[in-house]
Amino acid sequence: MEKISVYIPCYNAERFIVKAVKSILAQTLCPAEVLVIDDGCTDRSIDLIAKFPVKVISMGGNQGLAAARNRAYKVAKNELIASIDADCEAHPDWLEQLVKAFPVDCAGTGGKNIEANQKNFADRWRAQHMPLHWGDQSVLNPKVIYGGNQLFRKSSIFQVGLLDTSKVTEDYKIGIEDLELSRKLYSAGYKLFYNPKAVVYHLRTDTPASIIRQYWRWSVFYYPVPIRLPVFFLKVGINLLKAVKHVVDDIVRREPILIPISLRIFPFHTLYDFRHLRNFRNRHAKLSHSRFSGG
Repeated sequence: MEKISVYIPCYNAERFIVKAVKSILAQTLCPAEVLVIDDGCTDRSIDLIAKFPVKVISMGGNQGLAAARNRAYKVAKNELIASIDADCEAHPDWLEQLVKAFPVDCAGTGGKNIEANQKNFADRWRAQHMPLHWGDQSVLNPKVIYGGNQLFRKSSIFQVGLLDTSKVTEDYKIGIEDLELSRKLYSAGYKLFYNPKAVVYHLRTDTPASIIRQYWRWSVFYYPVPIRLPVFFLKVGINLLKAVKHVVDDIVRREPILIPISLRIFPFHTLYDFRHLRNFRNRHAKLSHSRFSGG
């Protein structure tokens, strides 16, 4: 069996990182190396894992998930590279299950991410409307292999090129680089595979504000980006339809307590879209001025 590298990108995850590392070291299929990518942690994350047999790779500052994953792909010694996020805990047979059902003609595979905490309304909303999995059946070529539970062939990643870090913004630093990689691999003709038996537990808890913000970040790749007024108004309509859809889903699932969060989608996503449009125009204006002035 091929040796496997496992990495964990980490940014200020002192609440979870020890559980994440312990879960990797306790796998029924032991990885050949375990890397923790320190993406500029300013809390105790790195100190807390100093006693464990893992290799810490410093990014020298917070550069975001895309850059952290790129560093892992570069330094990993093995062809098979798996990862979980720092706020996750892998089931003991997670890695074994990923490898066992990994088709030889696929570039990558991913498993089922389960929300471990559903204590508050925001966590329940996330589990209902933002599931990080594709159900209980295996799927060939799912839309995306989610970043918190994945295994890729290193050669495939380098064939399509590393993740794009030129467009990193505060919104891009978290949560959508996995969709970009999946799309690049599909565009190059590769296959991907989803295996629900490879389970990772997502430990993070959310607030209504944080979950609505994260949901908007997801929309960057799924819906038109509002960089012009006509697209902005189109996005306003999409935001309204999304809110209505989720409210209906809450009613059908007999979860009326989640409706207030679903209703937030329309006003808050419209606000975020407006800010995105304004910031894009400001950057474009500054760039045009710089070129015109020769600066």
